[in-house]
Amino acid sequence: MVSSGIRKSGCETALRHVLLSWGFTFRLRDDERQRDSSVTTQGKAPHIDTLTRKHLADGGTRGTQYWLRTLLRWPILYKILIANAAMILVWSLGGVWLAETYAQRVNSVESYVSLVATGILLSLLTNFFVVRTALHPLSSLEAVVQEVQRGNLHARAELGAVSDPSFDRLANTMNAMLDRLDSYTAAIEAEKTRSQLLAAEVIKAQEAERQRVARELHDETSQALATLIISLEMIEAQVGPEQKSLASGLAEIKSLTSRMLESIRQLAYDLRPTMLDDLGLVPAVRWCMKNHLEKIGIKVQLDSVGLGQRLDPELETAVYRIVQESITNIAKHAKARHVKILLRADDSAVTAVIEDDGVGFDVDRVLNASARERGLGLFGMQERALVLEGKLDCHSIPGVGTRISAVFPLQVGQARS
Repeated sequence: MVSSGIRKSGCETALRHVLLSWGFTFRLRDDERQRDSSVTTQGKAPHIDTLTRKHLADGGTRGTQYWLRTLLRWPILYKILIANAAMILVWSLGGVWLAETYAQRVNSVESYVSLVATGILLSLLTNFFVVRTALHPLSSLEAVVQEVQRGNLHARAELGAVSDPSFDRLANTMNAMLDRLDSYTAAIEAEKTRSQLLAAEVIKAQEAERQRVARELHDETSQALATLIISLEMIEAQVGPEQKSLASGLAEIKSLTSRMLESIRQLAYDLRPTMLDDLGLVPAVRWCMKNHLEKIGIKVQLDSVGLGQRLDPELETAVYRIVQESITNIAKHAKARHVKILLRADDSAVTAVIEDDGVGFDVDRVLNASARERGLGLFGMQERALVLEGKLDCHSIPGVGTRISAVFPLQVGQARS
């Protein structure tokens, strides 16, 4: 009897440890505790029941939580199958119990229908809870995608404690893609900043070179041609009436030299107008429109607001170059009859607007054309605006006209005191 009791107690103890390894907890009945105590006393064995209770206290709760988390992280298919299997088991056992308990009480069709409807409702609620819990990470992914669409590239998907492994892999993949996109965006922004700084240096060097060449043309070439014209006039005065052919040749050379001198002066002014440095933006624009537009019969209206003070030289140069390029394009291509130019400065920005009623053009086609086809006109204006953190807009309708506006924030180029 004693050996049989010892074997039975050993089996129960082994079963108890197996259940402990699975994370289950249980309480021993009083008669089991008494039997284990008597057996261990007679056989001089270790106090197994004491060890068991210690394991129950220390590891039972953690084991249960571990297996619960493991179960909740199973794929959604397994969760649904387990939930439905549990519902079938519960309703099978519950149905037998209800049939035995309430068989005499349930005697109408409505009662049976209510019982079945209750079972179906509980089954649907259980499946709804399982599916909603499993698909919750998908809602998180959708929220991340919406944030990225709004421009927030720092949004990341979070892994849930009970999410599906497939969703976890999808979230990790999306986060990795967003990390790479974030790094690529940062690299592009850095390259954009570097390009803008380089463009600013190029424009500064270009303006400095234009100023140097314009000064040389004005001080040297123009002076040399003017001296040549004076010399030709002196020679022409010494030619007698009988030397008509010589006088005619000298007059032709003098006329050609005069035209060359005028062209040189015009070129020097286009390269760097001294009026812009000496008098400011508005007089320089007025001279440019008269010399390029009014001279060929185009009516021009110039309005200036808030430009009583001089602006920063770099800002004045940028605005003038945009207006100058627009005027040049109108004179060459627009076939316009009327042109309006507005120059305005307020507390926040400096604005230049050029409008014409010419033939217009397709802006998208010009912007998408190759560099050889489109030239550097519109592209150069955009670069000048970007260098000073400004914005250039071009709106044109074929057959109606063109409107170009450039806006520069005033903090970039403050008015002179």
